[in-house]
Amino acid sequence: MNKKINKTPSFNGLKRNYNGTKNLGIVCNHCLVEKFMFFTGFDFYVNLLKFLLLTTGKTLLYLASGTDNIEKYDKLEGYSNIILVDYQFRDTIHIDYSENKRVICLNLDAYIAIQVLLLLNHRIDTLVVINEGLEQGGGNMNLAENAFALLFPVLSENPIFIVSRKYYGMTQRYKTAKPKNWLNLPFGRKTELHTGDEGYINPDFFTDYEFCKGKGEVVQLNNKTRNEHTFLRGRIKVHVLHSSLYNHLGKIDLGLSHFENGYQEEIFRTGITNVLNWRGEYWIKKRINRDTEIVKNYNLNEVGELNQLCVDYKVKKLGLVPNGSNYLELIDNLNQLENGITDIYFFHLHHGDFETLYQEV
Repeated sequence: MNKKINKTPSFNGLKRNYNGTKNLGIVCNHCLVEKFMFFTGFDFYVNLLKFLLLTTGKTLLYLASGTDNIEKYDKLEGYSNIILVDYQFRDTIHIDYSENKRVICLNLDAYIAIQVLLLLNHRIDTLVVINEGLEQGGGNMNLAENAFALLFPVLSENPIFIVSRKYYGMTQRYKTAKPKNWLNLPFGRKTELHTGDEGYINPDFFTDYEFCKGKGEVVQLNNKTRNEHTFLRGRIKVHVLHSSLYNHLGKIDLGLSHFENGYQEEIFRTGITNVLNWRGEYWIKKRINRDTEIVKNYNLNEVGELNQLCVDYKVKKLGLVPNGSNYLELIDNLNQLENGITDIYFFHLHHGDFETLYQEV
């Protein structure tokens, strides 16, 4: 790759223990998506997009766009680049409707496409996520949580989200549909746009499915906030940041996040190797001689094994996202154990997370 996302290549040796699960939680189209688990084509797509993308004007990104009726994007005004991402595209398709507009169809998984855009550092002005087929359309994961977090570094200061809380509510599986969490991201202001407002596009334009029509929302987020609360607890300096972990990978040696299934975790780690699953169990094998192989296991649910991982990999700066645990107790436990940790960073997207940490002085 031209620019490395990962900071600590030594974590490549860690392998996830999935307890014999072969498809890693993939529900649909296993043969189509398994190739993305160990993706090696970053350079090809980075170089392709460097050539194709216009560097002036706005960019709209549509994740899980579907592959039908692509010609309608000729009618969509106001954008220099329209990037449609769906792993069911047969080929990467570039459509030039004019010298001032590019429509690019990427035959990639959404998370691989996001990592390519991160490598390019290409700004996204509008993000569309209307229907990723969670119930019956071949979608293997929710794109309204980790996708937003991973995209955060390349979102503009005032991005527009065209999404559907009602669609997520219909699945009855995701907390993102709750008003408390919905697009409650690290921005100073959230404004719902309606017909006639600048930047508004009717969400129905982006779907041909009748069951999705009338359920979309257009929301503009304004002014990325980068608040940081710091305090010292024992020998460890604690940082609480209202921002995405993926916006600060350069600050940490190891990050612990959450993944919806094993497939999602594997494709994240094709480009970002130093972020692991806080609920995960990992092993490492080291051959000492021809006959001996040592196996080490780390269950990251156990503070002792998490601590041992930090010792073995010389972690000084640890990054975490909310997981509902007692965070002060975790800091105290790590203070009492032998390790080289000097800083712990707590990253959160939603307002109201880490309330107990913000009360510390």
